[in-house]
Amino acid sequence: MTSLLMRAGEHMLLPVAAISAVLLICFVAIQLPRISDKVSKRLFACAATLTKSKSSKEAVLEASLPVVTKELDFPHDWWTSDKLFQLEKRAIFSKTWLHVCHSSLFKKPGDYRTFNIAGFSFLVVLGKDRQLRAFHNVCRHRAYDVVTKSEGSCLVLRCRYHGWAYDTKGKLIKAPKFDEVQGFDKSQNGLFEIRTFVDSSGFVYVNFDVYGSDGLTIRVGVPIRARLSLVESWSVEADFNWKIAIPSGVFRVSSLTYLNRLAGLLNDVSGIFEPWKWPAEFELSPLTRLMRSNNGEQWLTVTVVPLSEKKSNIQCSFFCSRLDLKASLPVSAIKQEIGDSVKKLEMIFNDVQESGEVPDAHSQEPLLAEIKAHSRLERLIGKEVFPASRMRETSQACQVADDLCRELEQAAGEGAKASGDALAW
Repeated sequence: MTSLLMRAGEHMLLPVAAISAVLLICFVAIQLPRISDKVSKRLFACAATLTKSKSSKEAVLEASLPVVTKELDFPHDWWTSDKLFQLEKRAIFSKTWLHVCHSSLFKKPGDYRTFNIAGFSFLVVLGKDRQLRAFHNVCRHRAYDVVTKSEGSCLVLRCRYHGWAYDTKGKLIKAPKFDEVQGFDKSQNGLFEIRTFVDSSGFVYVNFDVYGSDGLTIRVGVPIRARLSLVESWSVEADFNWKIAIPSGVFRVSSLTYLNRLAGLLNDVSGIFEPWKWPAEFELSPLTRLMRSNNGEQWLTVTVVPLSEKKSNIQCSFFCSRLDLKASLPVSAIKQEIGDSVKKLEMIFNDVQESGEVPDAHSQEPLLAEIKAHSRLERLIGKEVFPASRMRETSQACQVADDLCRELEQAAGEGAKASGDALAW
């Protein structure tokens, strides 16, 4: 009888011990913030005692030292100046590596996508050699758009205005009416190429600076072992200056974080898992943030595209490494959180554009330094400096080509008057 009671007692001790352990963990989690507060108070008290015990000689010496403060010389119209926005185009967007898309969007040779960042219109196309290249979306003939669609697939990029055609490497392969022009060289009239870089994770970057500057770029590329596939892309119009969305953490997307039931309960009670509540965030470029879910299977890029001094476009792309989970992905929740973040930023912008305050000056200082450096360069030279500018060639062959164009357009105009039809070859 005694042995039976002992065995029953042993079986009862196991669940009791498990429950006690859980209760102990909960108790420690609840008491941990209080204990840390007490320790902090004691440390501060000790520090205050040590400070008071300083000799009068040291106190007099410290009082005699000058107080050095850093004056933030942001202009009063930091958020609202169109003149400053134009300077930002030359000083920042023209010579910094900017993230534009992911290489998984290009499946076969000829696939292309067009972009526009701060007035720079360009396209990214996949060549027959499986290399991605970027070009200014400007025909070398009359500066019209080479392609007009946002995306498509074509091995020959043809300008519809006068029929100039380029291959996926940007080489001019057809120029109607120019084959017999003396001195005209097709090899010198290809599309203007933009420096392009694809990192090990497949993210695509461009840099418009023809002089090879890297601008504000600190590092480019985030190593991702998973193979990403695009789930969905969308954009949100925003009524604020692009700089207001630069600080890290302005777009809070808790939908990318998953906590099990116990962790969620402990976090609600004591906040012990608060640092893990938000997804990991990386900077792909000054305009783009990359967020990763805590299980490493979902990725979100959020890019702030400047439109003017008071308007921006928030472009989002949601990727996943497991498309079999597509039906259960929190796309709607993520869209809602991004929309809520945009509204909050618009409210902040409404406040700062009236007061002129710079609430997060630390994140704005690198921008200010870059703008000041470029402004000093322009004052030194005596004119505006456009790092992305491609000066049009002034060779005799180009002059002959321009003269021919004017003659043909004039003849076309006279023919149109006679027939009553407009003609643009």
